[in-house]
Amino acid sequence: MNSAQQRPVRGLQRRLMLAFAIFAFGLIALFTLYALAFAYTVEDAYLVEGLKQEEARQRTHYLQHSEWLPPEDPNTVLVPDPAEFPAELRQAWRDEPEQREFAGSHGRHYHLHDFRVGDTQAWLVAEVGSRLIFRQMRAQVVAILGWSAGIALALALLLGWWIGRRTTRPLSQLVDAVVRLQPDRLPGGDWLPTGATNTPDEVGILARGLDDLVRRVGAFIEREQEFTRDVSHELRTPLAVIRSYGEQLASDPELGTDARRKLAAIQQSARQLEQTVTTLLSLAREIDGPHSAVDGPSGATLLLPLIERVIIEQSSLHSDRYLELAIDVPADTKVDLAENVTQILLANLLGNAFAHGDHDGRPGDPDIRIEVRQSRLWISNRAREPLAGAAFEPFRKGTSSAGFGLGLAIVRRLCDRHAIDLRIEHHDGVTTASFPVQG
Repeated sequence: MNSAQQRPVRGLQRRLMLAFAIFAFGLIALFTLYALAFAYTVEDAYLVEGLKQEEARQRTHYLQHSEWLPPEDPNTVLVPDPAEFPAELRQAWRDEPEQREFAGSHGRHYHLHDFRVGDTQAWLVAEVGSRLIFRQMRAQVVAILGWSAGIALALALLLGWWIGRRTTRPLSQLVDAVVRLQPDRLPGGDWLPTGATNTPDEVGILARGLDDLVRRVGAFIEREQEFTRDVSHELRTPLAVIRSYGEQLASDPELGTDARRKLAAIQQSARQLEQTVTTLLSLAREIDGPHSAVDGPSGATLLLPLIERVIIEQSSLHSDRYLELAIDVPADTKVDLAENVTQILLANLLGNAFAHGDHDGRPGDPDIRIEVRQSRLWISNRAREPLAGAAFEPFRKGTSSAGFGLGLAIVRRLCDRHAIDLRIEHHDGVTTASFPVQG
């Protein structure tokens, strides 16, 4: 977990270095492009200016004497007709007559300059291969630029690393402090490094906000633990009294058969209430793991006896209603949950089916169907209203519910805690709840 949470900080430092490197590389490439373009442009401008000076000289002499002068540059010739161009230049010019610069063979390079004096046109052909100084030094210039670019890029990376390290150091310290946090042991003092909290930038604001949040969460957890401890004591004490007096009454030989049956129901309800309190307290404590010692021993729990017990309990709660049930659950069907967890799950799902079941009076058509198929337990009932997603929120209850709207909220938390694949569906007026079973 530590390395995964520290990775974004190192990634931020790498991104800063990469940004500096890309910026430096872009500047180097642009500078190199401008340098090469400037060198080529200056060199060509120098050669073209020499031809223009030669044109002015020839123009002046031709106007005075009606003849051309030999060019001053021995590498330049004046021809009146392109047919007199050198052979390699003549063919290239015919292919591109608008071009004024041509590369020849064996290092030769030609510049053309045409001008007109009156009705006479002439061409100055300069072979400038020996005067292309930059082209002769191009390899050395490129090598120098390459080495300079490498040094500049290395300096940019070094600068990016230094700035990235200084920039992300408070954030790294903050991440290290947050990674060391434990939900069950939240710090109460100055747990954040001074370098993270004293900075006036976004990191400092974030650090101070986290410090305030951790302190508030710590205070909330402390209050929740105190409440859980008090509730545990206050609920278990009267349950222990009920169980103790129940055992004393059960040992009375003068107690009648009907009274013993009612007493057994009271004792069974007290035991179930103890298990329910224990499970709910374990949910409130947020104990790690799908099964904990507080939840009770995990393992295969027979499903049918619990279903029958819950049906009897729900029947006594809904004795004023007539509902037909159909049960098709093999006796060896088990569920990989603790008995008290299964008890709470079934009590809420079947209690919801009893509360919302709609008797239509048709014989042979059960109002509530409990069956096992496709390795799942299915609880179906004709419902007056479908179960929406909001039904699993606390204090959300249907119009016909007489409870407080907490049953399905407890079911949702229980399923989240124990990774139970609970599915609720509603089709054609029938609401179905299902979860995986064994057998």
